[in-house]
Amino acid sequence: MDFVNSACAHAVVAKNQIKNKLVRDFRAARAGELSGQGLIEYVLIIAVISLVVVFAGPAVATAIKNQFAKITETLNNGTTAAGTGASGFGTPAGH
Repeated sequence: MDFVNSACAHAVVAKNQIKNKLVRDFRAARAGELSGQGLIEYVLIIAVISLVVVFAGPAVATAIKNQFAKITETLNNGTTAAGTGASGFGTPAGH
């Protein structure tokens, strides 16, 4: 009877070892899957940002360039509205 109990005990130990190995492998695979998922999310975020820069970048650059051109023109020519002072509201102070 000891032989049967011993064989059963070894079978249970072997089953538990296999089960533990499968659980460890599953957890390792799942962890790798999650880190791969995170990597894919970062790649998608970078792709979306790149698309926005490629398509909206030239329009934004043109708008910024136009604003700097207006600033440069204003600094070179001053205000051109008749009767306005430095503040741009009516007659200059003290006149």
